[in-house]
Amino acid sequence: EAKQQAAEHIHLLQTIVNVCLTFDDWKQQIFTHLHAVPFPDEYVEYADSQSCSSLFVHKFDKMQSSTSSHCVCFSLFPFYRAFQDQEFVDWIEKVVVLLAKDPSEESRLRLLPVRSNKPGWINLFAPGDSRGLCRDQGSTFLLIVTNLMSIEGRRRVVATTLQQMLDAVIIMAVRGHAVFHEALSYLLEIHAISDNVERYRVINTLKLTPAGRPFYAQITERENAREAAKTIESPQIWMPPQATDDDIANLLSQCPKTLQSAYFASTHLTSAIARELIKFPALRHVNLSATQFGDEGLRLLCDYLNLETLELRETPISDSGLEALTAMTNLSQLNLNSTAISMEMFLKLKSKLPNLEEFDVGYTDAYGCESDTSL
Repeated sequence: EAKQQAAEHIHLLQTIVNVCLTFDDWKQQIFTHLHAVPFPDEYVEYADSQSCSSLFVHKFDKMQSSTSSHCVCFSLFPFYRAFQDQEFVDWIEKVVVLLAKDPSEESRLRLLPVRSNKPGWINLFAPGDSRGLCRDQGSTFLLIVTNLMSIEGRRRVVATTLQQMLDAVIIMAVRGHAVFHEALSYLLEIHAISDNVERYRVINTLKLTPAGRPFYAQITERENAREAAKTIESPQIWMPPQATDDDIANLLSQCPKTLQSAYFASTHLTSAIARELIKFPALRHVNLSATQFGDEGLRLLCDYLNLETLELRETPISDSGLEALTAMTNLSQLNLNSTAISMEMFLKLKSKLPNLEEFDVGYTDAYGCESDTSL
């Protein structure tokens, strides 16, 4: 019963143990209680009374069944003093590697910082970090970034962290790791680097390295398409109700990169079509109403596009996907009629989207908030 209660109150348990460990008189007593819990077989037993924070991790593991429980704990529990112990560092790195390889996207995302002003495990294993957990050429850091960048629809989240670790990302790109060239090119494309000197460093890294040149050529092509779309009249495409993902993909394959408007309402499309839409960097207006387009597809769109109008009426969109819409700062018209948006999410979108002028949240839990003037 005690284990179950502790598992339900993770934050409280961590706080209690952390506070207790600061009092020398209590350390041995805490150590004794934690040591009574059997260790998981897959981890090295580490039982030093001066570093019994690791035993807390073992205890926590016995209370939770999923691998991600480790990272929930690590994200919030500071082990900085224990980092001076090499045996503890070896053990903790094994756990981080397990999380980086975990098939659960949620587990991998736990390696990112919980708050923007606090480091996460990705930071601690980066080359050049002051805590010195990176003891080789950055193999653990490479593993973490590779598996984070592979999560579709979460690139902006990962990029926000990498932008704050630009030196480490550049050095890994210079060492020839393609995933870091990909990360640098993505940061340029979404205009995440505002400092001109930093932008110059990133551009030079891409242009001067063999693995970086194809990525730089790709983002240059996409930027040229955006600029060209401002001066030419682009076709507007639409599809009849019978159209499927394959039908729409075939049509899009014939469209110029300057395509600005796509109207696919009431078709049989799904979130899979997002992979085709993101190939058109100049897209401004998209209508996906009354389709099966969902959260996964929306997150992917928000990773690459910054639309001006978006119609999602009568789709299975929920707060989980709508959270990503805060990145579409150019959005001026948004239709979420008859979706699962909550009042809290709608108010958040209104506060985060500076250009939003027209919106429809009829037949939702947010209906009635339209007249809110506090934002």
